[in-house]
Amino acid sequence: MSSTPPKKKKVLTAADVISKSKSNNQSSGDPAAPNKDEQPKMFTPQIYTKFQSTLLLLEKRISNGSNSLSKDEVTQFENEVNDLVEEMNDYNLDPKGEGEKIKRYYESLENDDSGDEGVVDVKKKDNDGK
Repeated sequence: MSSTPPKKKKVLTAADVISKSKSNNQSSGDPAAPNKDEQPKMFTPQIYTKFQSTLLLLEKRISNGSNSLSKDEVTQFENEVNDLVEEMNDYNLDPKGEGEKIKRYYESLENDDSGDEGVVDVKKKDNDGK
């Protein structure tokens, strides 16, 4: 009995993924903002800032090795990650409600003639206690 050896599965490389992504989405590299003029509105600017900050701290740690982050930076990282996890958990509990809050937040920015985004807490409890 001769058995054929199993075919090896092709291992995807980062280049393969990027190439496939570009071929599937010709309009832009960001699926959350297919129109390059429009920024994604999946999260509030404050959440995007926390994402960016945590990624920059991780990059610093990876680039410079252990002991490259100060105690304050580690604390900042922990606090921001905890905020991000809380935001994701809130969204998972009520995706429609949280999505509506974010949508209203961006609509309020569009209706604001001052051009100043300011800081708006979309996590503020509604009048009904939610």
